[in-house]
Amino acid sequence: MHNPSSVRKICFVSSRSGVVSENGAVITDWANGRLITEISKNPTYQFSLAIFADPVWNKNYDHKLEPATVYPLPFPMSYFHGLKNTRKIYSIFKKIEEENDVLIIQLPIISFIPLLFIRKPVIYHICAN
Repeated sequence: MHNPSSVRKICFVSSRSGVVSENGAVITDWANGRLITEISKNPTYQFSLAIFADPVWNKNYDHKLEPATVYPLPFPMSYFHGLKNTRKIYSIFKKIEEENDVLIIQLPIISFIPLLFIRKPVIYHICAN
């Protein structure tokens, strides 16, 4: 049995989107959801998720996730909106840094400027079709 105070906290920052429910569940697409599910299976750390919160249900959203903590990121309609939301996303990333030990960041991410200011250990996951 693990001592809860010694559990490391890891946050996966998804470059993709999903619907975030009021109870903290996330519904995302199967490919991204399966990846996140596999990463979250390790019992030696507490898993959280940052994901772009889509205001509209997408027919491709078919995989449910229930991380310990969800950090909804403002949904970008374009790269311009991603840049426009830089300040808001920066403040969310600072909170993620404060509350987690390690970040796994999926690239490419539409709001990339806040990544330049992260000081915690980061693992970059390059996602490509």
